[in-house]
Amino acid sequence: MAKYRASWRESILAPLNLVWRPHLLGILTFEAMLFGFGIGVNTTNVVFLGTPPPLGYDFSPFAIAGAYGTPIVAVFLGELLGRYFNDWLMNISIRRNKGVFVAENRLWMCYVAIPLYTCGFVLLGASFEKHLSVGALVMGWGIAQVAIMINTVAVYAYCNDCFPTKQGEISALLNLARTLGGFGVSFFQVPWATRSGALEVFGVEAAIVVGLFVLVVPALQLKGALLREQFSM
Repeated sequence: MAKYRASWRESILAPLNLVWRPHLLGILTFEAMLFGFGIGVNTTNVVFLGTPPPLGYDFSPFAIAGAYGTPIVAVFLGELLGRYFNDWLMNISIRRNKGVFVAENRLWMCYVAIPLYTCGFVLLGASFEKHLSVGALVMGWGIAQVAIMINTVAVYAYCNDCFPTKQGEISALLNLARTLGGFGVSFFQVPWATRSGALEVFGVEAAIVVGLFVLVVPALQLKGALLREQFSM
């Protein structure tokens, strides 16, 4: 049965043969920054929470552990909202297209996620810099994480629809992009926030994501079908 299976050469080169496709590379870059800054928040907030005022909240280790229930709950909410809203939008678009499935319609959920993402990051930065209440901190953190999950579900669905026979490679490339985009953030986020304030840090990160969204998502919705036809596998 070996002749019916993919060769070692094909298996090894599949991710490299996939990643340069324009419609995939653009959405990977957007997702890397959006999810990456979210990872930066989760790894940096422990420093802010444990630092005495005026920079942080001077939480005890147990209080910090309890605060991290916020992203856990938000991830579950975002996963549920992302899945069912995505399917709902897809069903509407299929009916409007008279039964034709268009992968780019998955990206409409990004328009829902980006305003939430921006509000969450700005509120989180303001909470640390202005030392707002813990409720404001939890709301900003939770809203940002919900937005990240909603957007990630849409991006995963879009990429898998573009390359339905390469779902393993798509998952690997998306995870690589999210990892490369996020874990380096912690090394510069705390010194930057200490020097310039948390509001500037989280505001700039949100602005970068919004800029990438404006550059990538509308372009894919306009030219994505043409790119999929020209650069298909």
